[in-house]
Amino acid sequence: MFNKRGYGALKRGVAHWNRWRSRNSTTKIDLAGVNLSGKKLIGIDFRGVNLSSANLVKTNLSNANLDGVDLSYANLTRANLKGASLIGANLTGAILIEANYQNAELAGATLSQADLTEADLQVVNFSAAELIGANFSQANLSGANFRGAKLIRANLYQANLFQADLRDANLNSSNLTKANLNKATLSQAELRDANLQKADLGQTNFNQADLTEANLSQANLTAANLSQANLSQADLLEANLSQANLSQADLSRADLSRANLFQGDLSNAVLVETQALLTNFKQCILTGACLEKFKINQQTCFEDVTCSQIYLKYSQQQSYQQQEEQNLTPSEFTKIINRLIGSVDLLFENNIDWLVFLLAMQKIEAQFNTQKIHIREIEHIKKNYLKINVIIPPDLDTISFQKSFWHKYKLIMLAKNRLIGKQHQSRQIQNQVYSSSSSNHQETYSKV
Repeated sequence: MFNKRGYGALKRGVAHWNRWRSRNSTTKIDLAGVNLSGKKLIGIDFRGVNLSSANLVKTNLSNANLDGVDLSYANLTRANLKGASLIGANLTGAILIEANYQNAELAGATLSQADLTEADLQVVNFSAAELIGANFSQANLSGANFRGAKLIRANLYQANLFQADLRDANLNSSNLTKANLNKATLSQAELRDANLQKADLGQTNFNQADLTEANLSQANLTAANLSQANLSQADLLEANLSQANLSQADLSRADLSRANLFQGDLSNAVLVETQALLTNFKQCILTGACLEKFKINQQTCFEDVTCSQIYLKYSQQQSYQQQEEQNLTPSEFTKIINRLIGSVDLLFENNIDWLVFLLAMQKIEAQFNTQKIHIREIEHIKKNYLKINVIIPPDLDTISFQKSFWHKYKLIMLAKNRLIGKQHQSRQIQNQVYSSSSSNHQETYSKV
């Protein structure tokens, strides 16, 4: 029930209210729905007061004590909360558009579904705060402390989070499109299914963060720390990862197509089934990386890559090159890349039937409904051996291709040989019939 005595004390000014409140500190004050729009309440003590659904538009609450206050669904549009303490306050569904929270304390506060569009929240303490579904679009959150906060499904579109502390924060399914997270700390943060498209993440710390299925397409991750991060199934299309630290990162089934990883560190990274079409790995470190079912094409750049060992199977314990300190030669690394690129060697002994070869390729293209398969090079090796290197589309598994090719080649060859055999047998029969007929004619003539 609305407390008329309390409201009467409030009308007499902040100093009178504070004295009255100290004498009635244990009394529960209900001022739900009160209209305090435009009032100057600097330094007021509202601890524990019920201000739910209150009208606080343009109200000056700077340096106010609002610890434990119920401000659910209150309208604080353009309110001044600079230096205010809102520890444990309930701001569920509150409207905080363009509010000034500079240097405010919101540790443990609940702001679920609150609207903080364009709010000034520089250096504000949101540690362990409940911010599920909150709207921070275009808000200034530079230097803010969100450590351990729950920001699930929060809207941080174009928010300024420069140097913000988001360690251990839960940002699953949050919208960080075009947000500025430059030099922010997100170590061990949860960002599953988060949207970070076109976000500025330069020099951001994502150490051990969970970015599973996150959208990082066209994001700026220059010199970002993604070591031991989980980026499985993440979308990194056209992202800038130059000089980024991705050591021991899990990039399995991620899309790195057209991404720039110039001078990036991918040592011991997991790249199982990762797609990297037209990706730039120039001067990258790939030592100890796992490239099982790595999907690349001819335009994927591996110029001047540093690599002393590579795993082609996730479960593989033994490196491709036994001596870890000895770098793979360029030709050895190229051979590995050619195999991964969908470049398959077909070895023929003695002769090759080119017509059968062509028919087998056409049947494979029809079977897998894939693009044209091209011959890269033909090379004579050893004695009576011919190696044909063919380029297959990235969506076609090399092992499946080889099995299918040789099966079809042998079947067509067998069918052809059978046809040739039948034709040969038919000619033999014709010759025999002709010989027999000719012989009979000669006998008849001789009798005549």
